[in-house]
This record gives sequence, C-alpha cells and structure tokens, in this order.
Amino acid sequence: GSEACFDCDDSDPANFPGNPEVCDNADNDCSGTPDDGLECFTDYSGTWVVTPAPSYACALNYVTVSFGAMNITDAGTVIVFESVASAQPGAMSGTRTDDDFSASRSIPAPDPSMGCTEDYAIDGSFTSMSEFSATLTATFTGGGCIDCTNQSWPITGSR
Repeated sequence: GSEACFDCDDSDPANFPGNPEVCDNADNDCSGTPDDGLECFTDYSGTWVVTPAPSYACALNYVTVSFGAMNITDAGTVIVFESVASAQPGAMSGTRTDDDFSASRSIPAPDPSMGCTEDYAIDGSFTSMSEFSATLTATFTGGGCIDCTNQSWPITGSR
C-alpha cells in the first residue's frame, strides 16, 4: 500500500488511492472496482502444448490426426486454433466469448462418392492465461471413410 488512511490493500504496494488502473483484474486505484474505466483484452495467442496428444488414422492413412501442440491466434471475438506439424485438423476458425471458445473446420471430400469428408470442432474454455480445457471432435462421412469412426478427445492446453 501507501501511507494514506484509505489504502485498500496494505499487502500490495501496487494498489493505492490515486494509482492509475491497469488491466490486471486488480483494484489498483482503490475505487472498489478492478480495471474500472478500462477496456481490457485478454490475448490467448501463442503456441500451446496439448495433452494428451490426439492421434488417429483411418481410410488407408488418408486421414491422419497426430499433434502435440496448437498455435492459437486470438483477435478478441474471433479465434483460430491450428494444429502444429499435422495437416489435420489444420486451422479451425471460430468465436470466443469471454473465456469460452468454439471453432471448427470442414475438409470436403474431393469426390463425395469415393472420398472422405472430415469435420473437426474444438469447444472449451480458457481456465487461466496459461491453460485451457476443451473437447476436440472429428466426424467422418463419405464412401472413402472406409474404417473411420467418429472421435472425441478431451484435451488440455498449456503454455
């Protein structure tokens, strides 16, 4: 705190009356409201390690999902999840509301009668600036999906 009689947090010298607010979810100026008067944006962009690493192959290895990291591009209400070192699922685009997100990607079969259409989705929440919890799903349709079965992976991301 500060020497002021109305200091709101003696244990934290960064919080005192008259101190400017910063986007940190703390009441820096002792007004009673954290981050008051500010438009704060939480940016989750970066490379995230995914555990357990999703892994699956079918359709004579035409469909191969295997990655242990994702690059996230966060632009506020629009978010993109892209698998690292794996063509599938690739870049899934979607939305973010507060800490909740939903993104998807469809890879159409070149020939619907003989190919395999792949639909991927990720739904979850950021639980902190360094962790998210989600479910990644994959569904397969078409004549070329020979031995493919729909998949669902509960995953955690960390950075």
